[in-house]
Amino acid sequence: MAVKLIGGGAAATRDTADFLTRADHRTILQSAFGDVPRGLRGALRRSGSQPHEIGFYAALNELLSSPPHVGIVRSIEGLREINPLKLSVARKLPAEVCVANVINAVKSVKAAEDTAKVIELLIANGVDRAALFGAMRSVGSSRDLSELWRRWTRRTVFDRHPVPASPAYSPVRSGGELRRLARRYRNCAEHYIPTVLDGFDHFAQFESEGQACVVHVKRREGVWYLEDLFAKHNACPHPALRAAATAYLREHGVFPRPSTKAETGEWAVLHRLSSSGRYDFEEDD
Repeated sequence: MAVKLIGGGAAATRDTADFLTRADHRTILQSAFGDVPRGLRGALRRSGSQPHEIGFYAALNELLSSPPHVGIVRSIEGLREINPLKLSVARKLPAEVCVANVINAVKSVKAAEDTAKVIELLIANGVDRAALFGAMRSVGSSRDLSELWRRWTRRTVFDRHPVPASPAYSPVRSGGELRRLARRYRNCAEHYIPTVLDGFDHFAQFESEGQACVVHVKRREGVWYLEDLFAKHNACPHPALRAAATAYLREHGVFPRPSTKAETGEWAVLHRLSSSGRYDFEEDD
């Protein structure tokens, strides 16, 4: 911090050493930065016993002197430990959630950038801004934050389904509906919420003659195809139900995904003979 005091030569070095020996903390800070903003001395006490790169001190002084938003000073004051990473994270977070517990929960600058991005995406897809920020301000760990994203994506609203609704065909219109569908059929459809929001997948339920199944359609090169149909536990639907669902989708321009035959070699015989696809690693010779 006393970099401004250090000139060249032995005499300057002795002068600096003499100054640092005699001067109090505030005087040293004033010599290094000029004005000493509120909270700087307390923040320095919480920055650890080992010195950081000089850029850390300049960044800390800048954030407290000319804060990008009013909450960042309070968030820095609320941190029990301050280091370059936490300052960088604080700079990346939206003002509404730039609070000490969120800063502590975000473990990297990239994670802070991703946090800001996912907030934008959630709000753009129907999530209430104030409610989301309120929930975020209560997190206590990175695990809490990860769980929060999972819960709040269920509140998103999906774009228009590529196939119209009817008494037989019920498109899934939100993250919450997709979760309920996944629980009803005991499958992993909820994991597709991000790709549905990106416009690559959509789900629906099709019913006919007292039976029902999950419909999964996928967009490939701008065209929607039927990816598959699932009964409970991802079982294959009854042939009559499958035929009715496929016919309904065809009527609306959605056809089964073209099959592509994968290349195979001589060792494909091993896959045909090894039904489990797993091997015992214990030595038997």
